[in-house]
Amino acid sequence: MTPSRHPAGALPDAMAYLLPLGMPDPWQQAVSRAAQMLAPTWEVRPHPHTLHALAFTLYTVATEQNQSAQNISVTAVRAALEESGQDQDGEPVGLRRRIYAALDSSEILGADKGPGTMNDVWFALQDQDEQDWEDAFSELRPSDLRYATAALREILAELDDDAALPAPPASAGALTIPVSGTVRVLSRNSVLPITCSDCRSGRGGELQVDGPAATYVCADGHHTAHHLLEAVRVRNAAAFAAADRPSAENSPVERFLATQVAEIADQIVQRGRASGHPAFATTGSRPEPGQDFYLVTPDVQADTDPSRPLFYG
Repeated sequence: MTPSRHPAGALPDAMAYLLPLGMPDPWQQAVSRAAQMLAPTWEVRPHPHTLHALAFTLYTVATEQNQSAQNISVTAVRAALEESGQDQDGEPVGLRRRIYAALDSSEILGADKGPGTMNDVWFALQDQDEQDWEDAFSELRPSDLRYATAALREILAELDDDAALPAPPASAGALTIPVSGTVRVLSRNSVLPITCSDCRSGRGGELQVDGPAATYVCADGHHTAHHLLEAVRVRNAAAFAAADRPSAENSPVERFLATQVAEIADQIVQRGRASGHPAFATTGSRPEPGQDFYLVTPDVQADTDPSRPLFYG
């Protein structure tokens, strides 16, 4: 099995990001229907923002029409996207207001309802932070919602309302990775251990991924959320590991390394093995007893000179 460019970019993984445990049925139906509409083109255009935007749009149309999202037609979604009420910058402000109204009385948003709610996902989708924080006159950047709605118009234009869509895939669900070693984040300049915020322990426990939330649970059961523990990154690491070790007959792995881009993973592994560093003796699947779990940050790709040492400090 050869690792794909984004092994955790499969549609079931993208669905799992939107489906933390306990989400209400109408939202689950919206995500499932969105995945069904995107399934025919996902391998060619696998972009999570399109799934996010389509799920929010389907939930909104279903709420307005008092129907299940499973019964919302492609035509109805096209109409919502075409009537998005764009402002002079092309932002779909009309659609954004409709989504806000649909979400206002739902259990989908709400910081008081736990880390699994969709607050961060929705706010990131429609965020327009300035492109340059140091320039008071800097223009707002286009939102991901703007790009996603434009892409969705093209994707849905290719669908035939009368043609049967494939059955929606099942979500990958929550992910639990037992770790009897340590959890470390590998960047270009450092190796940062993830430790418990309560007892400072950093050995043993597990990584839990539920929707957009990733948490380290130490051996004593304390939960720690760390800004470097991103749900997508943890899923990518696990997916690369499974792809790199398809056979259970491989020798046990003492340490584990994975990154979210296949070419970068290959480069790091080749350099690591050439250096004789023990972390690269083998790579493997989910951590087994004695393993450390490594997450590689994107800035590693900035260092492509094989003559430079991989580890710094």
